[in-house]
Amino acid sequence: MSSVRKGAKRHGGIGWKYYDEQYRLKKAREPSGSWGKLDSEYWMWYMQSASVQPEGQAANQASNSRALYTNQTATTSRCYSFNFDVRKVQKVSTIGGGYTRNSPSGVHRPDLQGEIDRLIVSAVAPNTSKVYQQALRSFKEFRTLFQFEDLWPIPLHHITNYIAYMSFTGTAASTVKSYISGLSFSIRRTPELSSYTHWGNDLGEIKTGVLRNRLKHYLKKVTELLLNTTLVWSQILPRLTWRYSADTDAMDRSRQRINSSLASYIIRQGGHYIRYPDISPNSTFICQDGVHLTDIGNYIFLNTIQGALEAFLVYSPHTFPECKS
Repeated sequence: MSSVRKGAKRHGGIGWKYYDEQYRLKKAREPSGSWGKLDSEYWMWYMQSASVQPEGQAANQASNSRALYTNQTATTSRCYSFNFDVRKVQKVSTIGGGYTRNSPSGVHRPDLQGEIDRLIVSAVAPNTSKVYQQALRSFKEFRTLFQFEDLWPIPLHHITNYIAYMSFTGTAASTVKSYISGLSFSIRRTPELSSYTHWGNDLGEIKTGVLRNRLKHYLKKVTELLLNTTLVWSQILPRLTWRYSADTDAMDRSRQRINSSLASYIIRQGGHYIRYPDISPNSTFICQDGVHLTDIGNYIFLNTIQGALEAFLVYSPHTFPECKS
């Protein structure tokens, strides 16, 4: 490498490039030689000629000599085939319509998730895929027979009962192992839940309609950026005092309008809404500062969130706790 740099500096032109290419091709054919030894023939051929001939003529000569060398070694030199035989470059199909390496504008973020799924599926051998499909059919028949709900992700007790069922019916251990592997492979990643709580500190500073639109715009951007994520709106809690207004009744009406609007928006997007009907604006749940929760209030708040997330993952209600009709 130092010789190539020195030659490029002294002689100019692009003879150093052809020297380096042909030197590497020669080493690919004769790997036993020393990489530190200068090849005088190639040096005279490419480097010296480049310094005394016009650049176009030297390039043509180097190109012709490279073509001659190629005809002699193309059948044996893997290095040359890898670097120069462009006919062997395979076209890769894409799903983005007008996608090219130089113009990727045809590919969108949802396409990437679809491509991930395709790559995962194609990573399994065809015979293995057939076994996995049979595992899904068998598991579906088992849940129908014993009246288990069709829940995804699969609850642990469904899997343990399925294993016990296969053991009871005399299924071979190797088949049990293959079927469980098939279920594991077939389970799509559980959508991530991302919970958002607006604490209401800027209520009264910004008009309710403006704040509502800003929050919707923000959540729309979050949805576009976080693929496979389900949004959860955790409602703004009541207060005894508000930062920008002494009219607690008016502020509470504004709070309720924001909660109602954002809950409806997120549910339409496939998300969920957490309510806190047990937390009231009084000293039992709100501290003396009129803002923060007491220990009892915090306990109810965290317990409600925990129950909501479990419910959303298991039977996926729109709202927790569900509104009474």
